[in-house]
Amino acid sequence: MQTDILRSRDDLLNQQRAANDTQARLQKLQEELQQLSEVVRIDQLTGVLNRRGMDEAFNAEIARFRRNGESLSVALLDIDNFKMLNDQHGHAAGDTALKHLASVVKRAVRPTDIVTRMGGEEFVVILPNTTLDDAVTTMIRLQRSLTKEYFLGNNQKLLITFSAGVALFQTEDDVNSILLRADQAMYLAKKSVSTPIIHSPAATPSTTSTPVDSVKDALHESERRFSAIVSSIPGLVFQMHMTADGQVVFTYLSEGCEALLGIPAAALLKDAQTLFQAMEEHSASQFRQKMQKSAKHHKRLDWEGRIWIADWQDMKWVNIRATVQDLGQGAVQWDGIMLNISQSKHEKQEIEQARRDLQALTAHINQVKEQERVSIAPN
Repeated sequence: MQTDILRSRDDLLNQQRAANDTQARLQKLQEELQQLSEVVRIDQLTGVLNRRGMDEAFNAEIARFRRNGESLSVALLDIDNFKMLNDQHGHAAGDTALKHLASVVKRAVRPTDIVTRMGGEEFVVILPNTTLDDAVTTMIRLQRSLTKEYFLGNNQKLLITFSAGVALFQTEDDVNSILLRADQAMYLAKKSVSTPIIHSPAATPSTTSTPVDSVKDALHESERRFSAIVSSIPGLVFQMHMTADGQVVFTYLSEGCEALLGIPAAALLKDAQTLFQAMEEHSASQFRQKMQKSAKHHKRLDWEGRIWIADWQDMKWVNIRATVQDLGQGAVQWDGIMLNISQSKHEKQEIEQARRDLQALTAHINQVKEQERVSIAPN
């Protein structure tokens, strides 16, 4: 009898252990399934949601919109000149650019906003409880962040920009329709010279305005917002064209041209040679060479040199950095920024001079020590 009782107890303990092991295996399988589910929703390169994850997030936010009626905005971002970046610096640099943009976007938006990669160089940001104006403001803040952060690609410091279309979700919208309107706005932004962010008009225009009027209003508003972005960037923002026969013309200059270069913007827009004439001769020669090399190889323009400011009777150090775009038929366009680097240049020269003075002093001290050693040495 006692033996049967002990055997029954052992059987019960074994069954309990087996049940516990089974429960543990089931728990582990559930965790692995959860991890697998996350993997198939995440873009493995950038770490943000992929297209599948975006669709799931969209459905959840649309359902929330229909329950609560809170504003829901969407921004579609497309990296500018991405193919050229890949061609010039390699696909590894292109991958780094995608990861860089995803990282900057995630830091610039709220925890409740949803960052996704729709494919290629296109990203979608879902902005719950966000009006159209607030969504555009978020994209402006993101643009500012990108102008301050470089990334390393092929051992070079690189800067990327994007064009964006922003749309506000309407009652009659679905995922496809709002993405279409955001894409149309983004297309306008791509075609615009100075408006990198354009918002879409409502899905159903009012009876007193036409689609053309809505686009004009969007362009006008985007121009205003672009001016706000430029005004926050230190230095002079510019756009410069060079034709196949080497003629150079400035097509855009932000405010502050005269303060930086001592040249009125109107004069520089009328004749780009005014800038070359203000440059110190050797600096002008180097700038022309770098322009030709940048245009020929479609590589980033990076130059620093001295410019004579006639009104101040002084020479100023200026740095010009720009990305290049092939316009076809031998013409190119540069979009970039000019910065006053006089102070940092002078500080660098002072440090180099101090080092030379220290080396000369050290050599002199060693010479004196050697002379003293020789003078006291026994004959």
